[in-house]
Amino acid sequence: MTETGLLVFFLFCLGAAIGSFLHVVAERYGTGLSFSKGNSLCPQCKKALSARELIPLFSYIFSRAECKGCRAEIPAHYAISELLTGLLAVVLLLHGNILLFLAACILVILIRIDSRLMLLPDTYIYLLIGISIAYALRVNADFTDIVFGMLAGAGSLYLLWIGTLGRGLGFGDVKLMIPLGILFGLRGTVALLFFSFFAGGIVSIFLLVSGRVTPKTAIPFGPFLAGAALLLMVFPGLTDRFFIFLGVY
Repeated sequence: MTETGLLVFFLFCLGAAIGSFLHVVAERYGTGLSFSKGNSLCPQCKKALSARELIPLFSYIFSRAECKGCRAEIPAHYAISELLTGLLAVVLLLHGNILLFLAACILVILIRIDSRLMLLPDTYIYLLIGISIAYALRVNADFTDIVFGMLAGAGSLYLLWIGTLGRGLGFGDVKLMIPLGILFGLRGTVALLFFSFFAGGIVSIFLLVSGRVTPKTAIPFGPFLAGAALLLMVFPGLTDRFFIFLGVY
């Protein structure tokens, strides 16, 4: 294996391990349990997991997604978090984008918390704002572009929040667009909003048609915003391609 191949393998394993930790943080948020104390448990029988059962991704695959104690199925989101963070580590850290990777880690946590609790905690949004400002300073981002990015993102969702009386989306989604506007600027924010609304619409239609939800079921929008942000981090060229597609250069 070449040096580059070894580095990619190392970064993926590192990212997967970080993803496992991030998932624990997200799963224990709001439960009163500390993410730094206590053993990892089976979500069904609460059996303490051994070290061999805690190897990121590999344990999930080799156990066939089952708890050895009760044979209950282990939810796929455990492995998805590890796989996603592993891939993010390879793409971002391989090019030295440490601050972007830290921002991505916060987004991974927010995706799981919002999916589970319909909540985007202020603590993580404030942390993301700090990382976003540090990144903007590092890349010498245009201040005007940052301001317009925040206004386009948070402003448009704020108007939607008011117009739907808070039923169309939560105020946490509005606040999440502040750091994302800083990270991506005006053009990136417009593309991000398009991708998130498009993905949210497709998923909502699928869930409705399949009967998994009803028209009155609340679906968290934060994961779509965060997911679109991760997509643009991995494929930054998508913003320009989006505007070329629209005929705006």
